[in-house]
Amino acid sequence: MRGNSFVNALTEHIREALAFLRERISAPPESVYWQGFVGQFLRELVNLPSFGPVMEIIRKDRLLSQSFLCYPLLQSEAGHTFPTEKAGELFFLHYLAPFLKRYVLDEQATHYFWDFSEDRFTRLWKDLEDYAYLPRIKLLFTVPLIADFKMPASVIDLGGNLKIRQFERHEQQRWNRFHLGLEFTEPKHALEWRVDCAKDEAYEFAGAVAINTLSKAVACLRVLGADVWSGYIGYAEWPLILIFQTGSLYIYFDTFILPYN
Repeated sequence: MRGNSFVNALTEHIREALAFLRERISAPPESVYWQGFVGQFLRELVNLPSFGPVMEIIRKDRLLSQSFLCYPLLQSEAGHTFPTEKAGELFFLHYLAPFLKRYVLDEQATHYFWDFSEDRFTRLWKDLEDYAYLPRIKLLFTVPLIADFKMPASVIDLGGNLKIRQFERHEQQRWNRFHLGLEFTEPKHALEWRVDCAKDEAYEFAGAVAINTLSKAVACLRVLGADVWSGYIGYAEWPLILIFQTGSLYIYFDTFILPYN
């Protein structure tokens, strides 16, 4: 594992942050507004004793500072350095808050994990480690399909890292919150696209390349006879941890509007 001193410092901070947050949250996991919750206690979190050593190590390490003291790759300010006076808070919001969200909430957002687990920490840290040290990044886009067709299998491989799969329960919950109670036909399937690209190409992939790829995939489904409803049928999300706000890709009568955060 690279950067053991950083990992040790981060471990201590995550332990302290978990204990701090556990005492302050009362909302059930499926309804928690994580950004607002963390933002409410941001000053206290960055003033925890364990946070200073984390920032000190980042500032002294060239790769860590290039990765974690700059705006994330998929934002319009990508690569721009954080203002010095706000560096700690912005590092926490853009990188540690998503890390904590993945640690605290299970994938379907139905359970909290408040106790520190070395295995869980190590597994999630690997994504941040790769983000800091590797020249490439993995992106995942998910587009819910509102369509009138039956799948012959639970997963259909379309090639080119594209597949159609069932729309999962936790995605349905996010979709419902996204539409704020408005009446929409519930998606039953999802179009998923995974891509590996160079870091300096990530913003382009999340824009023009994603639009072109996903629009062609939807068009092909229609040509093949799938009755895909063309109202608002999707958003795209780039997880591994990296972006705190969910990136959204709207498809509306074949016109794409990107991005929405």
